[in-house]
Amino acid sequence: MGTDPGHSALNRRAPIGEPDELTAKAVRHVPTHIAAVPSRGRAEAGPAPAALWHDLDELLEAVYSSATKLGSAIHGPEHWHSVAVAALHLLAAGEPADRPLVFVFALLHDARRLDDGADPEHGPRAAELLHRLREHGLLDMPDLRAAHLDEALRAHTRGEVSENPTIALCWDADRLDIGRVGYALDPAFFSTATGRTLAAGDEPLRWAQGPPDWHELARRFGI
Repeated sequence: MGTDPGHSALNRRAPIGEPDELTAKAVRHVPTHIAAVPSRGRAEAGPAPAALWHDLDELLEAVYSSATKLGSAIHGPEHWHSVAVAALHLLAAGEPADRPLVFVFALLHDARRLDDGADPEHGPRAAELLHRLREHGLLDMPDLRAAHLDEALRAHTRGEVSENPTIALCWDADRLDIGRVGYALDPAFFSTATGRTLAAGDEPLRWAQGPPDWHELARRFGI
């Protein structure tokens, strides 16, 4: 029987390597702009939500060592970064969501892709990674919140919309970055009012460039 690479990585806690240089390159050179997000705003208003991890560096080490497509310029860490920044934009616009869950969604949603094609099972594999991280004590959340994040991860490629505010924001943040491969945004596939407004615009959106600084992103999420 073969060994599950993700499970082995969680056990051995291998050091996180530098992302492949391809993660810093766009696949297509389409006209883009970097969307500005306020350093403080409604996304950071009110009491800071509790983190879902005890040690962010240990969580990152486990996720990166379990990731299967770190070198991808389409679905690698630069895209994870863009999803996090797009989520911050939606939060700053007043869309409600469980901010720590959205942060973890950005980190995990494409971490277990096998290729840059359709790969319809990468969402379920991301959900399985979520549960392994909980089992190993690297993520700590009540079952109900875990169920919401499981659904967001498992179903994020199905083209559905959601009435759950957190799942809605996760999916919209991911879809707002589809312009990176030259596709036009379709408001019909967005769940939030802000997402639909952005999707109806004419200019392709590019939310971030280069690999993410997750500690800085956590600060911007107010976590």
